[in-house]
Amino acid sequence: MDAISDASNTATAVGTIDACLSTTTGATFNVDVVIQGVTSISGLEAHLLYDKLVLNVTAVSYNFLLASTGATVTDLGDTTPDSDGDFEIGALNFPLTGVSGSGVLARVTLKAIGTGSSALDLTKVKLADGSGNPIPPSDANKLYTGPVNDAAIVVGSACVDTDGDGVIDAFDNCPAVANTNQLNTD
Repeated sequence: MDAISDASNTATAVGTIDACLSTTTGATFNVDVVIQGVTSISGLEAHLLYDKLVLNVTAVSYNFLLASTGATVTDLGDTTPDSDGDFEIGALNFPLTGVSGSGVLARVTLKAIGTGSSALDLTKVKLADGSGNPIPPSDANKLYTGPVNDAAIVVGSACVDTDGDGVIDAFDNCPAVANTNQLNTD
């Protein structure tokens, strides 16, 4: 997840990946689901979990990396607007044409509806190649088991990481001690 969608994120390029966005109540903004160095992707499915008291999903677009071959992209995810805290992202290109490289898989438009912090957690991620097979690494359920970088949105205050461990204070179990894996509970 890139919490700040900007011009450096395109169908075939990914700029700096930002872990947090600070915004105000009522603001509408985009976040990007990006991928880097993929080989032959033709589809994706995932659940984007968010705090429904802080954010709502207002739109989603998949016409980026999957559309870069000229194939038609079919939206298989939830409809918008979405306000239940669990937005299913899903798309594939047709005909199934594998695309390799880096780029935006989905641009999700969110609206800040309340103050507070919301994690943007991607769960149950499935990536498929041009033959419909899971892109490794994956488990027996075809779920992607590689690294997934989640993001955070802070509404009404700043993104602060006091201990510099990459976990913003709103979600850090020990904001005074660097603790990337969140195992330290002191």
